[in-house]
Amino acid sequence: DPSDVSEDASAVEADMTGTLAVMVRLQPPPSALVCVADPAREIRFAEAFQGAMFEADVMPGEEEAYAAMQAQFRKLAITDSLQLIAQLRALRFKDYLHILFVGSEAREAAAFKAGADDCISPQSSSEALVARLRNVRRICDLEVALHGALVQNQKLSTTDELTGLANRHFFAKHLPRELARAVRRKLPLSVAMCDIDHFKRINDTFGQIIL
Repeated sequence: DPSDVSEDASAVEADMTGTLAVMVRLQPPPSALVCVADPAREIRFAEAFQGAMFEADVMPGEEEAYAAMQAQFRKLAITDSLQLIAQLRALRFKDYLHILFVGSEAREAAAFKAGADDCISPQSSSEALVARLRNVRRICDLEVALHGALVQNQKLSTTDELTGLANRHFFAKHLPRELARAVRRKLPLSVAMCDIDHFKRINDTFGQIIL
């Protein structure tokens, strides 16, 4: 019945939406790195971060900021240095680094070319700055939640929920790879199959189990 399929799809979508919402609420505040030349801007950013729910580390210079990002990944970098933007963008991280450039409109094109995701004028209001930071925070939360949901879905697609054992999909996915590896390394490969008699009794007693 098409209506049943539609209801099932809606239920799955609702479950996924609920799961993402819970994961977002459980996320700790993402960390940010700030490196700007004007001390007055540092104070503005410190105040803005409180409203945007970030944990910020202020760096005194570009070298310190670059070294700090290498030592510990932050989800957001805010700077007025085009050189630092290019250096940070050249680093390779597992997660995506969001970069906000602080500078005049005349330098925006150069900032985007260097690798900035967004630009804000030093003359922008505190409200505009907080709004931009909150937008980045939403993106960061959704990235983390979606990554967790993807990992969970990958696990569920290859694991039997009742037994915790790898399912047929896992076997079909990995067997060709293992065969190719055995051929490439000229190694033997064994496949064991097990048939359990009267398995219906197990299903009737403990519930439906599909291996």
